[in-house]
Amino acid sequence: MEPLSVGVHSVANLGGFRTGQSIVVFGCGPVGLLCMAVAKALGAKRIIAVDIVPQRLEFARSYAATDIYLSPQPLEGETKFDYSRRNAEQMKQQLNIQDRGINIIDLVVDASGAEVSIQTAFYIVKTGGTFVQVCDVTFSFESWFDCISLKVGMGAPNVTIDVSLLMVKELNYKGSFRYGVCSLHLFLLIEY
Repeated sequence: MEPLSVGVHSVANLGGFRTGQSIVVFGCGPVGLLCMAVAKALGAKRIIAVDIVPQRLEFARSYAATDIYLSPQPLEGETKFDYSRRNAEQMKQQLNIQDRGINIIDLVVDASGAEVSIQTAFYIVKTGGTFVQVCDVTFSFESWFDCISLKVGMGAPNVTIDVSLLMVKELNYKGSFRYGVCSLHLFLLIEY
């Protein structure tokens, strides 16, 4: 139930996804798959699944994706930004994605946490589009008086993004904290 609520919050609430729109989801794990399922239930025109594992992509296609994209391997000595630009261009050509017109991507959800996926997303989403970064946080309470440990999942905490691209394309960049900020408060009330 919890992963589905993450998908609903990310796609419907934060992403504002509507019938007839197109979405790209980076990462075909449980959260990514459920984000695709939510988009499908909302009447998506196109759902593109992106991953580096072919078996995950095939499952995504059988589950909810209309299209799949296997990201290429980075070239030797290629920077992350250069790889991301090349990956985005290849993806646009292979899947006929445009920045304006009928083959646009309205929403990108990153459920991978990979820096290059986040960077690629900025090139893929339409001008004025929305990018939602899904974050999963795990809490560990040893006792009420002991320390609380917090582990943030879904990739590295420090990711380099191209802020000029964010501004020039007038993108909406949103973070998704599980299934809403109220979830932490509710968790604390239930547990203690």
